[in-house]
Amino acid sequence: MTRYALLVGGSVGSQEALGVIANALGWESLKVLRNTNAWGVAGGEVEIWVTPASEVERELSREAADITASATVSFWVGKGADMVGVYSGMAVASVAVADAFSCGVVMIASGDSVLFRITEGELRVGSSSGFVEYGVLSSFDRTPVICELPVL
Repeated sequence: MTRYALLVGGSVGSQEALGVIANALGWESLKVLRNTNAWGVAGGEVEIWVTPASEVERELSREAADITASATVSFWVGKGADMVGVYSGMAVASVAVADAFSCGVVMIASGDSVLFRITEGELRVGSSSGFVEYGVLSSFDRTPVICELPVL
């Protein structure tokens, strides 16, 4: 499985963030999974887990978007997943979290590639990210700035 990490700024609890995400994706009826310090849901080839942000993740969020992450949303994606649907869903879920908690968010793939960030309401999307490649920018429901984003 491939992991995409959404680092969420502000003061956001794991269970609350998962509720917003499940609602945004229409996954409210799925059974909520619980593990030590983690809340999750699974649907098809995708699992979503929310945990408190680690010190490393807090540092990555500061470096990537000048926010301090309080929670990390891990999107675990299986090899057979519909990637257009996955990227569209990650966009919808990310905007829902940023809007619900009035916070900044940044998505990182492979541990160091910044795919997009939302800070102070502005969306910046990496020009080489899957959001551009799969043509799902409209899923963000706001106009993005397409630009080069850093590899951390």
